[in-house]
Amino acid sequence: MLATAKKQEQLVSYIKRSVLGTKLLVIDEIGYLPFGREEANLLFF
Repeated sequence: MLATAKKQEQLVSYIKRSVLGTKLLVIDEIGYLPFGREEANLLFF
C-alpha cells in the first residue's frame, strides 16, 4: 500500500491518514513476506 501511494504521489497523505491518525499501531508479522530495499525504506520512513 505504501508503494502504491508513493507511485500515485500520495505517500504523505496516506501516512498521515493511516499511520499518524491512529492511536495505536501494531505491526505484526513484519518478516512474514520478503520485501526489497525500497519497500523497507518506505516502512521505516
